[in-house]
Amino acid sequence: MLTPDEKKNLAQLCFGNSNTVNEKYINYFIEVGLVKKIGTNYILTIPLIENLLKEFLNVKKIEVINNQIYFQESNITSNLSLIENKILKALIEKAGNLISREDIAKIIWEKDWYDKYSEWAMDKTISRLRMSLTKIGLPKNFLLTKKG
Repeated sequence: MLTPDEKKNLAQLCFGNSNTVNEKYINYFIEVGLVKKIGTNYILTIPLIENLLKEFLNVKKIEVINNQIYFQESNITSNLSLIENKILKALIEKAGNLISREDIAKIIWEKDWYDKYSEWAMDKTISRLRMSLTKIGLPKNFLLTKKG
């Protein structure tokens, strides 16, 4: 299993700008048999992973810069409500980690979260956020819900 950093470097090496890839990665990929060098090009030895790596290069980037949310380098802050912005910023900052409904409620209602909390309101808020994200081009499964 490749780490995200290894995937990024392998994709860059084979389909992007190989000059940006650290030589330690190049040597590692050759050593383990993932790529071979032909002339100045690096060729994957396992064609099955070609599409996965190409998808990895096309991953849509979303980030917070100066309290503004950017998607593919475009500021999308004004496309979202205040609450959606708050939630999305927290999700971006904790990317890859689970965030409880309780934590999201604290983001939405701050110190009054316990009194204002409702499952219905949480579901509707996350549903609206998903719809807003889909409208700006993110896939429907960008936000994942873990039940249980």
